[in-house]
Amino acid sequence: MNCLDFRRFRLSDPYSTDAENLSHRVECEACRGFENEVRKLDKQINKALTVEVPEGLAARILLNQSLQSKPRKPTRWYWLSMAASFFLAAGFIFYWTTVTEPVERALVQHLEWEQPIVQSMMMPVQQPQIRQVLNSVNLESTTALENVVFASTCIIDGELVAHLVLEDENHQFTLVLLPQKLIDVDKALQFDDEHWRGVISPDQSGNSLAVLASANDSASFDSMHALIKRLKDSVKPLKV
Repeated sequence: MNCLDFRRFRLSDPYSTDAENLSHRVECEACRGFENEVRKLDKQINKALTVEVPEGLAARILLNQSLQSKPRKPTRWYWLSMAASFFLAAGFIFYWTTVTEPVERALVQHLEWEQPIVQSMMMPVQQPQIRQVLNSVNLESTTALENVVFASTCIIDGELVAHLVLEDENHQFTLVLLPQKLIDVDKALQFDDEHWRGVISPDQSGNSLAVLASANDSASFDSMHALIKRLKDSVKPLKV
């Protein structure tokens, strides 16, 4: 079993005791980290689903709907927003703690887990797929993002984020769009460690953009800041 098969299986069944899966888990540290992220999200969803519904809530919702003068068919974004509102409310009711650490360290660790899969899947990505990935985290781009060779969503500390890789003739940049729940910074920060260096910068929506390059890549911090500036000009909150 390879890493891709393991992760697909774990997304469908995080707690399986299948012998082949367990064997791969023992051998692959990156996939053990991925499994932990999936299980963490699963536990948070289970907690949210145990929220006790207030007495009479269903009746009040039905009454409110009956009083609408111009009822309309619910759209896909309507149901998504309803689901988001539910989980947001659950977040206020249930409070759980996590081990705190510098966001750049957590981000680097996550990218190390993801790297084998990303490298095996890199190829030119078409604009519809890029748009779908951005929309899934409530973002959109007003201009086409060029030179994208990987675009997907992933989970960091229980939050869905967009993960893209941009490549030109000289450099390869990893772009991660971080929701405010994961990081709340008021100015750009730079970091440089043994394997990765990068820039994390807040935008006007309260989210943050992280641009990273491998320590083996000669990309400068100036080039990362320039890329972040271009992205801030084109990537905006999704209008629904």
